[in-house]
Amino acid sequence: MLLPPEKFGLIEPSVYRSAFPTPDSFAHMRLLNLRTVINLSREVLTRAATAFLAEQQVLLVDVGLQVWTHPTCEPISHELIKDAMDYVLNRDHHPLLIVSASGTHQVGALVGCLRRLQGWTISSTLDEYRLYAAPSPRLATEQFIELWDCDLLTLPPDLPAWFERQKAMLDQDRARWRKFNMHGGTGSWRTFSSGSLFSGSDVEGDGTAASTEMATPSARDENIEAPLGPLGADGSMLRVDGPLVLPGTVTSTVDRED
Repeated sequence: MLLPPEKFGLIEPSVYRSAFPTPDSFAHMRLLNLRTVINLSREVLTRAATAFLAEQQVLLVDVGLQVWTHPTCEPISHELIKDAMDYVLNRDHHPLLIVSASGTHQVGALVGCLRRLQGWTISSTLDEYRLYAAPSPRLATEQFIELWDCDLLTLPPDLPAWFERQKAMLDQDRARWRKFNMHGGTGSWRTFSSGSLFSGSDVEGDGTAASTEMATPSARDENIEAPLGPLGADGSMLRVDGPLVLPGTVTSTVDRED
């Protein structure tokens, strides 16, 4: 029976997270064909784990120890996130596993900052952190994620395919929003299940995407998730049939009766 490490999860294709691996999880880790392991903790891995990674010719990078220059250093810092992100966003180091002693707060902060960089909403980003940090998420970690400045990071040249693809999707959506607002918020839109917005002229194929027309706030539709606010002088609103997030994003749910 294959047992993954504690707090194991998939972040993006070929990018994983977990607590420190134990001998019970070595068989599972062999299947990942890891190239790099990033340790965010100030603690070192066990001798058994270090020997296993050396046997598998996996690069072990102790980022937590590298940025711990004096006893008053915070366990989660901009230096820690920046140095670790250089490996996470470099496809030459993939497949990659991000670990810390518990696999919770330091790993959660790094993943949260990555989601911010990917354009996730704060609520979705914190939901993912709380999912792994339960039952004791830390407010300080959530504040760090929310206040982290994406401009502090310089993107490496060899970005992973999944990051470039998602960035292109976000750029297209922003361009369509700007074009839409320049025309005074008039016209019709369609949305695919992934949440990307397209004008009617951009939709091709069999027309399976659900059409979303401009409607007044009094309109009723069971597929409405949340109005995005007035977009025109007539007080019209854009109706969508799902949250504007990428597939797989953990989102908050709201009781429609509230």
